[in-house]
Amino acid sequence: MDELATDDVQGVSRKYRYAGPVEIDRLKAAVVSDPRGRVRANAVTALISCFVLSPRKDTLLPLLVRALDDRDPDVETRAGEGLAAWFLTAPGVRLALSGHLDSLRAAVASKDQIVQAHAIRALQQMGERPPTAGMLAATNGEYRREGIEQAKVTGDASVVPLLIQISKIDPELVIRMEAVPVAAHLASPATRDTFLAALIDRGEPSHVAEAAIQAAVETGAVAVVPQLRHIVADQKHDDLASAAIAALQALQGRH
Repeated sequence: MDELATDDVQGVSRKYRYAGPVEIDRLKAAVVSDPRGRVRANAVTALISCFVLSPRKDTLLPLLVRALDDRDPDVETRAGEGLAAWFLTAPGVRLALSGHLDSLRAAVASKDQIVQAHAIRALQQMGERPPTAGMLAATNGEYRREGIEQAKVTGDASVVPLLIQISKIDPELVIRMEAVPVAAHLASPATRDTFLAALIDRGEPSHVAEAAIQAAVETGAVAVVPQLRHIVADQKHDDLASAAIAALQALQGRH
């Protein structure tokens, strides 16, 4: 089924939503025997799309359990998400999925964003937290934001280097801003001071610099006082200068 050799997963889902008996038989055969992992994975997606709202959806369960054991992470994660989303309470499904927790977690770090997305959703549907490091490295910005929030909630200091990297170079400004305070609260004082000082600079986007100033106040990072004074000395009457003045006043008693 060459039409399934595509990265357009949503297109596959739409195309086969109302598949007839002949197409369904071809999809089932593809899941079992097509040598191409992406084709097998898309066949799983197509079958889920076709069957999940059908009164016959339980007929799909044995095939999904079989696909879960596929050695290709693309197929495994599609089957895992389908089982977790639609069959989690069916007898034996949670047990089958639990045997794949390690491989699903590993798939969160996949460079293939399709594999990564399905692995994340499979784990979340199971009530499991995807690995924070994988979330922070995700191609999808929303997953990176979820990773930042997860790091905040869990207090996972092991991901501080990733949070700092995001705060410095993420292509989405709002994600940089969200990463700054979480990194500042989780980092050691020396690491915190170094990265905040680098961000309190007029060469950085003003919103990122302001987020770093606020994080410095919240964490008592008095080592950034020279950078704050430098901002004030520029004599530019803007929001960044106002934030620097307020921060100097807040940190004055701690310096």
